[in-house]
Amino acid sequence: MQPTFEQIHRDFGPSVSRQVASYLPPGQNREDLVQDIWLAIWKALPRFRGDSSTKTYIFRIVHNRAMTWLTRRRTLDVSDELDRVSDSRPSPEQNVASQQGADALMWAIRQLSPGQRQVLILLLEGLSHAEIADILNVSASAVGVRIHRARTHLRTTLGVQHGR
Repeated sequence: MQPTFEQIHRDFGPSVSRQVASYLPPGQNREDLVQDIWLAIWKALPRFRGDSSTKTYIFRIVHNRAMTWLTRRRTLDVSDELDRVSDSRPSPEQNVASQQGADALMWAIRQLSPGQRQVLILLLEGLSHAEIADILNVSASAVGVRIHRARTHLRTTLGVQHGR
């Protein structure tokens, strides 16, 4: 059964927003990119044949649009805040500390090469190595190498000791 646009928007809306946030900071036409992605998904949906999962199909569109957007604008190294959802109500001090950590993480993610950033963001969205490989049109072993290099770079950038 062909998924509807409304169903896809409901199921993948937060993921699309998080992925776009990894590429662009607020005020850098982020909403324009999100709208461009949703328009591309809407246009592409009739061509979805079910050869892959809906998730990989949608995330491939997100990836392709984001990379096209970045190529056109040459905006690769910028800072941003991470959109977070919390079930508990932390104190204001915890909010500040958490936001600073999230800001640092998003800044560090944007310091990664585009290939490393792509695999890490898709991994954080819960995709398997095989699904990421399908989206990026690379081998699963290349995905593993990029993830390893991205994690190593993040540890170095954030000053995190491995194993602690």
